[in-house]
Amino acid sequence: MLTAGSAAPDLDLPVTTIDGESTTLRAMANGNALLVILLKTSCKSCKIGLPFASTLQKQLGDAPLTIVAVSQDSPNVTRSFKRRSEVDLPFVLDPDPFPMSQSYAIEATPSWFLIDPSGEIKQTALGVFHQPLNDLLGAIADLVPGAPRLTFSDIDPELPAFVPACPSKHLEPVFRS
Repeated sequence: MLTAGSAAPDLDLPVTTIDGESTTLRAMANGNALLVILLKTSCKSCKIGLPFASTLQKQLGDAPLTIVAVSQDSPNVTRSFKRRSEVDLPFVLDPDPFPMSQSYAIEATPSWFLIDPSGEIKQTALGVFHQPLNDLLGAIADLVPGAPRLTFSDIDPELPAFVPACPSKHLEPVFRS
């Protein structure tokens, strides 16, 4: 998994939204900081983490941070997940052979990457764990003008302390061997 201080790859890679529109992560960020969350919809941690991220976006209000969910699943499966989970975030697709998952060197989902407007990764997190999420929220407050200093309990006081991440789809054949 890429670490803080690394250049974020693929910001200009053409991606497709779940509605079939072509764009890039840089265009979606529109000059703002960016929180990229790579996920697969069958992952229990993603089913908890994405609603958390959606609530975070609402609590940030007009603070200049764009949160984008990057799904390893098909458009139909991803749309269904978004609707069932009541997640109000933009989704783009990372289809097989999962080029974005590979370039970010993720091993599991959800993988969280906070990227500054210049394209540098400032903070990462994996899965849904209290302390890494608090570290991520602190980095958001430090990076994003007007972002409040939040903790996980400000967003979801009932968030489980530990929800392990799930193997990334691009590695699943390795785990089956």
